[in-house]
Parts: sequence; structure tokens; C-alpha cells
Amino acid sequence: MATIIVLIRHSKKWSEENCYVEYSIDGIVLKEYASYSDLVDLILVQLNVDLTKKCMKIKYTVKDNDAYGNT
Repeated sequence: MATIIVLIRHSKKWSEENCYVEYSIDGIVLKEYASYSDLVDLILVQLNVDLTKKCMKIKYTVKDNDAYGNT
């Protein structure tokens, strides 16, 4: 089964220009046919977030299937 690498930018702030700045990056590996719930669960585990104590907002962008570094 194929996998998808997801990069998570987290732990900083949004600028006035609506850009995420001064962030940390973590990566997770997701199964190709995973559900949105699976994605959320992996993010929660990776970032050690307990939703009973914190709120999490997920914004995402789907990009082309290019290898990292290709233009």
C-alpha cells in the first residue's frame, strides 16, 4: 500500500498577511487511502495534543505529487 508524507507546520503564529511564520515542522506518514479522521489522529499523536484540554485548527493544502525538491 502506498503512503503519503505530510509535513506539519505548527507552534507559532499567523502574520497580518495571512502567512504562517516562525513555525516548527514535523512529518508524518499517512496511508494513501486514509480518512480525514486518520489524519487528525496522527497529527494529535505527533504533536501530543489532548483535545480535552486544547483546541486544534487544521488548515491544509493539497499539492501535486512531485518528489521533494523538484520544480
